[in-house]
Amino acid sequence: MFKKLFILSFVMVISLIFMGAASTTNAPPTISYTTLGLSVVSSIIVALITAIITIRHFEIKNKKDDIQKAIELSELFAQKILIWTNYITSIYTVINIKEINTHLQQTVDKGEALHFDINEYNGFYKTNYDEIKANIQALDTQVFINARGRLLMAGLCNDYDLGVDKTYLFKEFLSIQSILANTLEYFAMYFNSEIANENAVYQSLHQTFISSVIILYPSICSVNSKSSEKYYTNIIDLFNKWVERRHKIESDLRNIERKHIKAVSGYKKK
Repeated sequence: MFKKLFILSFVMVISLIFMGAASTTNAPPTISYTTLGLSVVSSIIVALITAIITIRHFEIKNKKDDIQKAIELSELFAQKILIWTNYITSIYTVINIKEINTHLQQTVDKGEALHFDINEYNGFYKTNYDEIKANIQALDTQVFINARGRLLMAGLCNDYDLGVDKTYLFKEFLSIQSILANTLEYFAMYFNSEIANENAVYQSLHQTFISSVIILYPSICSVNSKSSEKYYTNIIDLFNKWVERRHKIESDLRNIERKHIKAVSGYKKK
């Protein structure tokens, strides 16, 4: 949109210049060339000012739309994504996947980018994803019932029928895990394409987004066995972007703190 406006403005200016030149060439002797020149210049200035105002108007409107979309996505995060994440986390916590996640978390804390493929996964985990799923499926029925309490309160699942066996609850877990991944992909797509303003939500949502993606790391890697055909690329791109930004901010804050301590220490010695 903005490029079109700039091109339009440029065309208008060139047209006015040629019109001015033609008017000057064909003007009767009684008409002052200076007057014609000023008229052409004035027309060009008016055209440029109009174009600038129009562009500025679109910029302001576009920025408002970006922020509004970011707010809508924040609501989606609070009403669904956060609750789904808590549910998935509570299941994984029971099988001690957080202990396995130590190396992965250390890599993320360093601000290093992740590829989210099966080869990288094998470098972090000794247990393959099929074994992780088998461990989840073997959990007691009550673990699933307890975990889905918040889902039930938020209206994100149906009442549990005591006549339904554990297989149903395991399939429900896999389904919600898939829904969470797809929703996060949708969420990330808006920020990566700059339809929504990520700066408006980064501070409040980046920690939870990063945590949500880390808990989904095994399942995302399991579908990315071929590096040439990657799934959840929007999640991966936004995750790496926010991890890098968080690390830089934390690093800058540590540097400021060290300088402050050094300055105070030097002052005390005096």
